[in-house]
Amino acid sequence: AGADTMVITASGADRTSFGCRDGEQWTDFGRAYFAEALSQAASFEGAFRIAKGRIAEREAKEGLVPSEPQIFVGPGIREQLQRLETRRGGRILFARTPALTPKHPALNQSIPSQG
Repeated sequence: AGADTMVITASGADRTSFGCRDGEQWTDFGRAYFAEALSQAASFEGAFRIAKGRIAEREAKEGLVPSEPQIFVGPGIREQLQRLETRRGGRILFARTPALTPKHPALNQSIPSQG
């Protein structure tokens, strides 16, 4: 995590994420984020908020220990993403990248609520 990076994890460092099974394309968080939320949000952070809420609901319903997905968005990359979102008229931006799960204290920060 740094000024020019965005890092999203499916769970907190001391938690387990769910849904990793043979034959499945997505984990529970991957499905909630990539397959569901990105089609509804105008930003990566907005999609994260949607996916995090869906995961919390699913885990509560199933009686699971909350996985607590995490996000860190550095100020430099946030500015770049906002410029791209503005230039594209708020349309969804989607980049296929490998999952990142670095151990960094900044990942324990919550993103601020944006209304």
